[in-house]
Amino acid sequence: MNITDDNFFILAAKAYQPVCLSKDDFIKDVRSINYIKADITRYLRTNSHPNLRTVINRFIVASNNFGPVDAMKFTFYAVRQNEVHITVLKTIFTFLQIMPEIISITDALSVDDRCVINEELLKELEHVAKIR
Repeated sequence: MNITDDNFFILAAKAYQPVCLSKDDFIKDVRSINYIKADITRYLRTNSHPNLRTVINRFIVASNNFGPVDAMKFTFYAVRQNEVHITVLKTIFTFLQIMPEIISITDALSVDDRCVINEELLKELEHVAKIR
């Protein structure tokens, strides 16, 4: 099912995996997906490794809460209007070896092989992984 503003929270609730202790916990976990967008913006502005790690860490938390495929869809939905952010996400997901060939987000957005991978960022991710 494609994500829209009208069904986003319903789809997120269906995908939510932890035992929801409260509505506030659920809302906080959903909002953390939107923070990824701000983290990507910060990374693009500063080109800083810690900001890149923050994007990856937030996505891992979202994956634990919503499952990796749904977390990917929700994250792409959050950045759907910014092609540079989509490229950064696709590159990160490719680096993590979880990017499917195609993932449908909305009627107007499918992330597939036409969406490019940032080779420079991919090399940077490999470098950051070697540092640790």
